[in-house]
Amino acid sequence: MKKVSLLETMDDYERSQVSEAFKDETFAAGEYILKQGDAGDKLYFLIEGEAYATIVVNEGEDAKEVK
Repeated sequence: MKKVSLLETMDDYERSQVSEAFKDETFAAGEYILKQGDAGDKLYFLIEGEAYATIVVNEGEDAKEVK
């Protein structure tokens, strides 16, 4: 967690407290982690595997990969 720029300013105790709140989640290949318009009430750290972000620019069009 020391390598995560968002958390690098925390001391070891603070990082320990944050890590205790983490819960592992596993997603199948092709499964959405979150979708455009979702509440955004979770923070994800990718530990293993690959993920990419898409966006629908115009309603009715296919999603385009952005990251």
